[in-house]
Amino acid sequence: MKTKNPAYFVARMALLFALAALLSFLEGMLPALPLPGVKLGLAHIVTMYTLFAFGIREGAILALLRGGLAFFTRGAVAGLLSLTGGVLSALVIFCLLRSTHCSFWLLSVCGALTHNLSQLVVSMLVIGSSVVVYYIPILMLSALVTGTLTAVLLRGTLPALSRISSELERIEYHVPSQREKDKRRDRSSR
Repeated sequence: MKTKNPAYFVARMALLFALAALLSFLEGMLPALPLPGVKLGLAHIVTMYTLFAFGIREGAILALLRGGLAFFTRGAVAGLLSLTGGVLSALVIFCLLRSTHCSFWLLSVCGALTHNLSQLVVSMLVIGSSVVVYYIPILMLSALVTGTLTAVLLRGTLPALSRISSELERIEYHVPSQREKDKRRDRSSR
């Protein structure tokens, strides 16, 4: 949905980014998974919802913001990994949404696979070695598991996210009543 008011666009993106940052922070408080580099990707729930509800522009902006947050909170390499994985997975999910009628599960798993593979390529470039290729089977299996969990969580949180979106839309397209207009006119004439 395109917004007509730039202030509402910024407010909506700020709320989505805050929610994604909060989920990322909460995920960081969970016990570490036994595999290095594997995370649940809770913040990706918000990115997927953003892609479904608002489109590629908002989804890409959210992925860029999440990459920037990783850059500032965890360093340049983490930021680059987050940015690359987030933007490419958002692009793949958006392309699948546009071309097929996929389930949340398939979209989420494809996003997780893309995220992991893109991060693997960036890791190879950063360390200058292809030794990380041996980690592909673990990353693919973890993408199936985390993608499935993310899809289940998205399905569960979709009603709440939709209510938030509906409320923002109601606020954005609120047309002031004559009484509200009169009050504003009276205040401005004082």
